[in-house]
Amino acid sequence: MLNIFDNFGNVRADLAAMTDEIEALPDNQRTALVECVTACVEAGEADARVMAARKSVTAKIHEHDAAVDADQKANPAETHQSALAAVIAAGKPGYEPKVVKVNKKARAALAAAVASLAEARGELTVAEREFKRLDAIKGDKVLAWMASWPKITAESVHRGMVAAENDRKLKIAKGELPKPVVKEPPHQWPLEVVMKARGKVQNRLPVYHGSR
Repeated sequence: MLNIFDNFGNVRADLAAMTDEIEALPDNQRTALVECVTACVEAGEADARVMAARKSVTAKIHEHDAAVDADQKANPAETHQSALAAVIAAGKPGYEPKVVKVNKKARAALAAAVASLAEARGELTVAEREFKRLDAIKGDKVLAWMASWPKITAESVHRGMVAAENDRKLKIAKGELPKPVVKEPPHQWPLEVVMKARGKVQNRLPVYHGSR
């Protein structure tokens, strides 16, 4: 199988340079390869958009918190003590409630920060939904790419090993490959030397030839 992914599961950067391997593929595998690579690239771009949207949401949260602090300082909330004093004063004749001044600049900045944070969260939701959709397509295309190759079984592996060994022996016989050098063990017992000279195999069980 043509390996199109690196150790991190991303499409190999040198895939474009593998023109010979790609051109050697049959039409169905080449089509599956193009669809798989396209889906992987689109899913990767969607993942990058999700990461950027998360960073944007984090920045908008800090801006929102700063706007809340600034609004609380510019427009302090009514305390229990001031509310109680107002209630007591309201029972007196001739009471006129005080008009509370609102810092419109700080309040407008808070409203803008709230709207900006909501927009960023909406973009993050859209980006995550799109990434899930493209990631599912990527999984299907990767499976289709893998399914376009013949299934590897124990039998196919054995046949491949046998074919490679026969090809190696044929090349040795033709002189295309050097004969393998058989190294003698560093130490041999006298019995091993005698058995080897007689052409016997070590650990061979005795063969029963019948009664003599």
